[in-house]
Amino acid sequence: MDPTHLLSASWENIPTHKEKSSEKLECDSWIFDTSVFHSTLVSEFSLVCGRLWMKASVQASYMMGLLLGSLIMGQLSDRFGRRIMTVFCTFASIIIGIVASFANSFVFFLALRFILAFTNAGIMVICFVLVMEVVKPGARTFTGMMYAFFFGSGIGILPGIAYFIRDWRYLQLAISLSNGILIAYYWILPESPRWLASQGRTEEALEILKKIAKTNGRQLPSDDEMIKLISHDYTKRKHNSGFDTATNPLSSIEKIFKSQVALIRTPVMRRRCCICFFIWFVAASSYYGLIFSGGNINADPFLMIFVSGLVEIPSSLIAIVVMTRLGRRITMFGLFLTSGLCCLLVLAVPKELIYLNFFLVNLGKFFNTAVFQQSYLYTSELVPTPVRNIAVGTSSMFARVGCVITPFIIELLGELHYAFPSTLFGILCVAAGLLTLLLPETNNKKLPETVEEVEDMNK
Repeated sequence: MDPTHLLSASWENIPTHKEKSSEKLECDSWIFDTSVFHSTLVSEFSLVCGRLWMKASVQASYMMGLLLGSLIMGQLSDRFGRRIMTVFCTFASIIIGIVASFANSFVFFLALRFILAFTNAGIMVICFVLVMEVVKPGARTFTGMMYAFFFGSGIGILPGIAYFIRDWRYLQLAISLSNGILIAYYWILPESPRWLASQGRTEEALEILKKIAKTNGRQLPSDDEMIKLISHDYTKRKHNSGFDTATNPLSSIEKIFKSQVALIRTPVMRRRCCICFFIWFVAASSYYGLIFSGGNINADPFLMIFVSGLVEIPSSLIAIVVMTRLGRRITMFGLFLTSGLCCLLVLAVPKELIYLNFFLVNLGKFFNTAVFQQSYLYTSELVPTPVRNIAVGTSSMFARVGCVITPFIIELLGELHYAFPSTLFGILCVAAGLLTLLLPETNNKKLPETVEEVEDMNK
């Protein structure tokens, strides 16, 4: 979890002039209120007055790193494997996070934030695809939404840590060091059998499947039969896709480009992917917009972040039940619609009614959390195996475009009217919900293996 969600958010320390005068003078020095935070990015680098836009750039730089990392790391994991790229991103994230806590210039800090987000994007996207590729169709809903459960738990824990660590450098260092537990990935994280099979590495895929079967107390068919099944799938993918095999003579760059084009080259894939891109854009921008909207409604920063994380836990659990019974499409439509209506209602509530606005914003966050996490699950089920990571990574890239814009929406539109940001997010959510109805249902359906399989479907 990113500590500057608290330390560079909209409700940052308010500067006060050292002198009062009837004349309008340009700000040249400030005294900061340290009653809440002892040291922040805003106070240390004077991100006020003419430098106010730089405060929004802190979060924007992180989101830009997530944008590029989601795209590039997803493609690299399709090329080199899920496990090796996850381990690399984990080690890099820990090291960069520690270095960032010692940054002595604003520009250097922004650069480190960008790199940190770049590696964190790899962890989030690749790990999600990995778990989706090792569970059966009936377990994808539970597994996918539990991903959101732990993400929300991290957000809920963050304000507790920040409450006791009020200096941004120590907070950044503490969180980076705590991520050291992820080093265990090097020993315990398996490679995706689906990815190994897509590369023609059938023996390695079989060994991992044996371990999974042993853990689950199941018995696999004979080795010869399993090798035959895995090899058959590999040959089928090689024949139909023509770009995601280990023996393909195209260069790595050409493979990546061809994989990217495959997302929009054919009609059904193009419709699915373009809708997914917009869904991710809206889900992510409104997700972070609702988190950062505390300043516009004058909410307490610790309480706002804590509750915004807390609502993610029941949201994820309830969404599991609803998606299992109603399916992906109708559930996502309903979640988008209700989240959008909650955001739109803020426009009708006076700013003085802080707790009512607080309730509406977090109720919208409750529904938005479920739809944001379902986007991962739904997208991974809509596209075939050879381009699944690229599809999720590209979708995540569009999500980060929204996230890069979000801090400026909160700062600039919020200055005009406290409800303008939430109104914009509400309109976008309603539009995304309607577009969801154009997608097919994927609940308990077999994951498509080739683009041709997708094109043979109705939607």
